Amino acid sequence: MGAVFLGGTLTVAVPQLEFVHQIEAALSAVSLVGPAATDVVAALGGVEVLGPASLFYPPGPPTQLPAVKGVFPVNGTELDQFRQTLSESDLDESGLRDVGDHAFAARGNDEQLIAVCGYKRWPARIAHLCIATASHYRQRGVGRHVAHAAIGDATNRGLLPQWRARPEASKALARSLGFEEWGFQLSIRL
Repeated sequence: MGAVFLGGTLTVAVPQLEFVHQIEAALSAVSLVGPAATDVVAALGGVEVLGPASLFYPPGPPTQLPAVKGVFPVNGTELDQFRQTLSESDLDESGLRDVGDHAFAARGNDEQLIAVCGYKRWPARIAHLCIATASHYRQRGVGRHVAHAAIGDATNRGLLPQWRARPEASKALARSLGFEEWGFQLSIRL
């Protein structure tokens, strides 16, 4: 099951009809005026939850961004090799597992990829951003550069960039790029 609170609306996708009444009853106790993700989790009780993750968007209509120096498009073998350098938890958190095209990277002095940001095209012209930076290059601005390139590519194609974040560092990076938190997302195993 998935739950998204965005722009004042809580949307819940339930995979089987038999769960609809149970979910409706549980959520009837949740304030729909700015509910906290923890309120939704508590109302459902005893379920396995992935998240919550905050959802960030640009504050206004997407504008075209200039190219970023030192950042280049990447896919195929190089992208696969970078993914293999990440821990399973970093790969899962980054979302890069499913990114193929529309990915941008930076290299370290040894010519190895040190950061990648790409996006998956979702319905309604959403560009769901996915990013990872090699652990020893974090907090140096490299992630910001590759993210800027991916955001620029998405907006230049008329897509709305979406940033999903759980770790505080990822939330801080989204804010540094001018994104604002608009809601949250939960995935729930029934």
